Amino acid sequence: MSDIETRALNLAAYIQNGNGNVRMCPNPMLQAHLWEALCRAIEQSEAFKQEVSDDLVEHWKTPPMRFRRYVILKPKPDPLVEVAESMGYYDADAEDMAEEIRTALKARGLEIREKGQ
Repeated sequence: MSDIETRALNLAAYIQNGNGNVRMCPNPMLQAHLWEALCRAIEQSEAFKQEVSDDLVEHWKTPPMRFRRYVILKPKPDPLVEVAESMGYYDADAEDMAEEIRTALKARGLEIREKGQ
């Protein structure tokens, strides 16, 4: 399950459990469309937040304190995950493959470093 789907599920559970009114959509096909709409709305919200964050950082290399709560710090991409993705693994499979590679290297007393370090 992706991060977006997890957030959508948590939101749906919060709404269902929060007000006590459990109402499921009677049409299963429509329910699937509503689920997809919820996931897309969350994706669009996250994309907008990232766009605002990028614009703030572009405008001010170090945004003023009042705007720092809008800056999303991007984690440094994992090079092993990128390699796994280039080999056809995606999402959790790529992360699992990267972890397997790390474990195998560690067992052999090896490590990965950037050139020049």
